[in-house]
Amino acid sequence: MRIAFITTCGFPWGGCEQLWTRTAALALSEGHEVLISVFDWPEQHPVIRSLEAAGARLLLRRRFYPPAAIRLRKRIMNVLMPAGRKVTYHDEVLAFRPDHVLLSLAGGDEIASDPGDLMVFIRQLQVPFTIIHHSMTIGHVYPQITRDLFAEIFSKARHSLFTSRFQLDLYRQQTGDPIRNGRVVAHPLPNIPYTPLPDIDETIRFAIIGSLVTRWKGQDMVLSILSREAWAGRDWHLDIYGTGEDESRLQSLTESSVMRDRVSFHGHNSDIGRVYAEHHLILIPSRQDTGPIVLFEAMLAARPVVGTPMGAMAEFISDSMTGVLASGLSETDFEEAMERAWQSISEWPAWGRAARARILNTYDLDPDRTLLDLIL
Repeated sequence: MRIAFITTCGFPWGGCEQLWTRTAALALSEGHEVLISVFDWPEQHPVIRSLEAAGARLLLRRRFYPPAAIRLRKRIMNVLMPAGRKVTYHDEVLAFRPDHVLLSLAGGDEIASDPGDLMVFIRQLQVPFTIIHHSMTIGHVYPQITRDLFAEIFSKARHSLFTSRFQLDLYRQQTGDPIRNGRVVAHPLPNIPYTPLPDIDETIRFAIIGSLVTRWKGQDMVLSILSREAWAGRDWHLDIYGTGEDESRLQSLTESSVMRDRVSFHGHNSDIGRVYAEHHLILIPSRQDTGPIVLFEAMLAARPVVGTPMGAMAEFISDSMTGVLASGLSETDFEEAMERAWQSISEWPAWGRAARARILNTYDLDPDRTLLDLIL
């Protein structure tokens, strides 16, 4: 089978790249022909290069639009070309003659928001296609013309995939479409072995893991909470992992004498199993998230989580059983959740074991196999 994978991720690598790349690798290992279409980053991520080395054809697209001359030529040609034969920036995918196309949408609505190109591509596609929607916008209201485009997309897609029930329900609400072919898929997880919680009589170590983009991940809320008097006399340390546009701003929030020696920034750490093993409690103060992957990793590592009711967290965090779920998305809500967790420190080992059992018993630990089977 010939399978084309198109990603719209706006970064060389991110959580939204993990499922489709694992699926592409599995397809290659089983003898299928694979094309992958990505943006022409100055340096491709090692996983992309490994797929190319394994036999995938690599198609690079200009970030984010071709030169003006190419855009002008395309516009002129499309005035002359009849419906069904318009030129798009993805025509090289068609030249591959795929049997199935998978589109991994980092923002979730790229097709509907690009009626002049990606939507044209979908309309002219003569083979089955699958879409994975990786993101969403809370409180967004789509105009009717966009809702109509979504309805067309959902009706044409073989599968419309989402990363949590929360996200699927939100799309149904925002688009007004029942999305009858919608289903939830899991993120691939690393193999994280069970390690007992560190001694709770020692300094309590919190961790926040994720992109340092506060409008999504909310790290600033935790720094604000921990700077308050209630936490001054408690023995804790916060480790922040990740990189992103708000790194310098977050570091500036820790320059006070109260915080300077109690918060550490570590950038990206590839030894994720060790990160979880060294911490007692994982904090996920997300303002906008569909998973997040760190939730499932933490639970697999038998670490209790304090999270917001965002994405899959309300589905997987059983309050006071596998962690603590904040009642809302505000800083006050998260402060109350952290306080409840602190007052239940003795329960953390049991919460962690229950969290790991929940993942092992209910989570799809082979989502790449599931996705490839859907495509086949």
